[in-house]
Amino acid sequence: MLGLTNVSVKAGQAHLPYLDAEGGIDHSRIPKAIQAVLTDYRGARIRGLPEEAVPVILRRLATAAQRAGKMPPQCLDPAPVYIQLSHVLLQIGDDRVP
Repeated sequence: MLGLTNVSVKAGQAHLPYLDAEGGIDHSRIPKAIQAVLTDYRGARIRGLPEEAVPVILRRLATAAQRAGKMPPQCLDPAPVYIQLSHVLLQIGDDRVP
């Protein structure tokens, strides 16, 4: 099951922590979690991530990034990873996140 606090796909297969211990958004971890799903991050692919889970995971990460004020157009100078996430969401047909 995909958790909202930290993205997980079946125990032991994939875990992308993006929240801190108190449940707040960890600003240093969220771009790394997004990169891990979108691209090869430091040469390591996420193993066991079902293709059908990717849109759900990206939406949850985008929601967290929006709460943090990192997504365009909220942020006037967003990091490239947030721009890429925005483009991917548009490609998969998610119009809730710009």
